[in-house]
Amino acid sequence: MTLGSLLKQLDRGRTSWMVVASLAVLAGTASMIGALLSQATGKDAEPYLAGGVLGLAGGYAVATLGGVAANRLGTRVRLLRDWRRQPRVVQVLTGLTTLGALASVAAMLMAFTGALGPLRPTSLASAAFYPAIAASGWAHALAAAGAAQRDASPVEPLRRIP
Repeated sequence: MTLGSLLKQLDRGRTSWMVVASLAVLAGTASMIGALLSQATGKDAEPYLAGGVLGLAGGYAVATLGGVAANRLGTRVRLLRDWRRQPRVVQVLTGLTTLGALASVAAMLMAFTGALGPLRPTSLASAAFYPAIAASGWAHALAAAGAAQRDASPVEPLRRIP
């Protein structure tokens, strides 16, 4: 299964909204990285933090649209049980989701201990969390598309030779 064949399974309008929301995630992540850089130079980071709302909203939009796309396909997605049957892109996105979530938790633990100051770890956690949410939405939608494609391809029965 290629990425193009999986995207054909999804609704074109929903896919375009997911792409727009993914661009919002990239903008929010860039804003949080800008906040990290401004904190390193000692400047005020509040203008950059306002852009983080865009990333968070985009991440949740991708996750919601991915879940709705999976429900509309009418297939049951079991990422861990059917791991070997999932397309490679879904496995990569699931791995990125896990790494982003772990990086976000590690940054939040650094913020709790106060090792790097109050604001820097939260910006780092947000910069890791927004793409993780978006990757989970894409993984869910593409896993459902892969399952629908597997279920739709009929296996030809053996023909009896006359």
